[in-house]
This record gives sequence, structure tokens and C-alpha cells, in this order.
Amino acid sequence: MRLATQRLCCILGLLLLTEGHTRHLQQSKSVSNLPLVQGSGSTAASTLWRSIIANASATGNAPFSLTYDAVGSGQGQKSLFNRAYDYAVSDVPIPGDVYNGLDRPILQIPFAISALDAVHSVSGLSKPLNLNAFVFGAILQCTITRWDDPAIRAINPDAKLPSADIFPVVRVDSSGSTELVTNYLATDPSWALAVGKSLAWPKCAQQVQGSEGILNYIANQKNAVGYAEYGLARVNNIAYAALQNAAGNFVRPDQVLASNVTDIFGTDFIIPNSTVSAAWANVSLMSSRRPMAYPISGLEYYNIELDLSAKGYPQGLILKELAQYILSDAVQKPMKWFYFAPLPEKIKSIAKMDLDRIVLPKRPRTADDNNLPNKWINVYQPLSAQALNEPASSGGTFYNDERPLKPKDDMSPEFKKKLRDEYLSLGGSPNRAMGSNYFLWIIVIVSILAVLSWALGYI
Repeated sequence: MRLATQRLCCILGLLLLTEGHTRHLQQSKSVSNLPLVQGSGSTAASTLWRSIIANASATGNAPFSLTYDAVGSGQGQKSLFNRAYDYAVSDVPIPGDVYNGLDRPILQIPFAISALDAVHSVSGLSKPLNLNAFVFGAILQCTITRWDDPAIRAINPDAKLPSADIFPVVRVDSSGSTELVTNYLATDPSWALAVGKSLAWPKCAQQVQGSEGILNYIANQKNAVGYAEYGLARVNNIAYAALQNAAGNFVRPDQVLASNVTDIFGTDFIIPNSTVSAAWANVSLMSSRRPMAYPISGLEYYNIELDLSAKGYPQGLILKELAQYILSDAVQKPMKWFYFAPLPEKIKSIAKMDLDRIVLPKRPRTADDNNLPNKWINVYQPLSAQALNEPASSGGTFYNDERPLKPKDDMSPEFKKKLRDEYLSLGGSPNRAMGSNYFLWIIVIVSILAVLSWALGYI
């Protein structure tokens, strides 16, 4: 009788352990079955974009997962063309000839204005370093190799420049940042290299991957200079230059963000009347001759297919709603928190019109149909990064009004409740959703008692 009782206790313990493991697998499978939308692209815009998708998913009307890989604009566009990812984020539009050769229409939806700058580690300067297209281009072509070169002194008459070698650093990957900076450098006839996302740099230039490579090199190498998105330089405490614009003035990127976009670029720049167009390749914000126009600025693009029916439900709908979200005031108004400028109304209205043309997948008729929301993303939820505070792959950290954001453990009670409700909707245990492990403790205690009973003969 005692032996039978001992075996019964052990079997009960094993059954509880097995059931607990099965339940854990089922819960893990439920979480992994969240609707998944994957994107890739710009490293320069990665801090902003990661905050957008974190906010969209954390404040959505139902649980879903948005991911983003910062691999560079060029690779991001290629991955969208090849159907490896659902969307792309890029610092530059798709080249016209490439767009016309695509096998399906792609929307190029602008969502922000970025400012790229020359970033450097020249110490001892009492004011921002001045650079123009000639000098900056000569540095990257290695024809100017010393910081006390007469050409640099001529545009920095009051600066105490070091008598030291210059260490230029450039991007080796396919980068929208490289395309923007080479477009600026090509405004001077001395620029002898190509214009584009990638090019053959001189051997004297240190070649690195991504914006994070540029910033890391400059942070660790004295008297270096390269190029990166202004916001990334700002949050990483990297010095940035004032660049000479077409009007002959030296302008800093922070001056652009502090001004009205229309005052900077005017309303006379030509843009296509549809986001489904190869003509975006001809759009440039860099040719303005207004006194305070910033010379290396461009639109950030969200690229998705016009026909999303093959993406399935709800992924196709989420892709469209993400476009609506980034064009809403909830994202546009806080844009300066991330050192980007919001869109002018002229561009925003054109982008919004094309959203009605998107072909969506059919909503399935299932037993859970009544539980599915009509809208997945809450377009009225203002952009913030409260839901996420991890370093971007580009080396930056999410900032809000230049103050560090709250860490993930410091979530509001409302946000914690939303996470709990989403967990329960996936079939999770209420006790586990509250952060307790009562069920696992019961398994452990029963198993220990069974073993002790067998060993000591108490049963």
C-alpha cells in the first residue's frame, strides 16, 4: 500500500510538471503567433522609427508585433522589392529607373524631414566648425589632409584649428545618408567622385558600416570627420558643423528644426501629385536659395506595396494604418523631440490622398471575428517612447524634449494594465499575467514532497 501511494505521488508530480511544460509551450506559441509586420532600412531614422512602431504596437487596439532592422536605406529598399520584408524606411526616394523597372507599384510616403551634417571630433573650438561643399568634399577625397589647411582657415577665421592630420570616415554600405551628402558635395565642381548610395572611396578614408560605425569611430578618434544624421549626433554628444548653403550662409541643423519648415524651404519646391510615382527621385529640398535653408536635408520615406492583399489579414491592414499613423498629428507634432522636422501640409495632403487607393486583404470570417478590431493602430495616441527605452542600432537612445525617457520598468499603471489585458487575450494565466508563479510553485512543492515521502518512508 505504501509503495503504491509513493508511486502515485511521484506520478502526480510528473504529470503536473508535464502539464506545466505543455502550458508554457502553448503560451509561447500563442505569443509567437501575434500578427507580425517586418521592415528594414535607414539607420539614420532608426531612433525615430523604432519609437513610432513601439508606440503604435503598445497603444494599439489589439496585440500585434512590428519589427525593424536598421540595415541602410539601399538594402531596405532591395529587401522590399524582393519581398523579404513587408516595408522599407529610406532617407532617399527609389531611383527613377529602378522604380520604373519594378514588377508592382510601390508607395513612397514621406513622413519626416531629416538633416544630415558633418560630424567631427576636433576639440578646442569655441564655436561650430564651418564647412562648405569644396572643403568637405576635399577632405573626403583626401586632397585636404590637415586641419590647419588654408582653405579651412579661410572659412573659420576666428577658430583655433589644430595643426593635426584629418581622419575622414565614410559609409561602406548602401546608404541614403551617403547619397544625400554626395549630392551636396557635387554642387562644387571639384567633387570628382560619384553621387549615390555607395561609391569607391579613397583608401585614406576609414570605411565603416552604418551610422553607428561613423559615430563610434569619431567618438574614439581625435580630429576625425564624417557624416551622420543630426539627431544621432546630438544624442551621442558628437560635435556637428555649420554648412554653407546655396545662399552663401553657414547654417546649423538645429536652426532648421527651430524654424517653420515653410520658412526654410518655401512652398515652391516641386513634388509629384501622387506617392505612386518614380518622380520622387527628382524631389530635392537642397536647392533652396532661402537665407536659412539647410543644404543637406531630405525626406524620410515609408515604402509599402500599393496592393497589400497578398500580405494577408491583418498584416495588410496594419501596414496601411501605420501609414495613417505617421501622417497624423500624433506623430507629426512631436517630430522635433527626435530632431526631425514635420512635413509641410502640401506634402502631407498628397500622401494622405493615396492611402484610399491601397488594396487591402479580405477580412476572414472566423469564430473570433467579433473579437478583432476594426482598426488596429490608435492614430490618436501621441508619439512617445514610454513603451521602449532600448538603444537604437545606430547608437542613439530615445529622447523626449532632450530628457532621458522612462525605462521599461517605470511603466504607468495604465500601460501595465494594457499589457496584462493583451496577455490574457492570448490565453495566458491570470496569475502569471500579474507577475506571479503560483502554478509553478505548486508543481515544485508537490514534487519535493513526493520525493521526500519516497525517501523517508513517511507515506
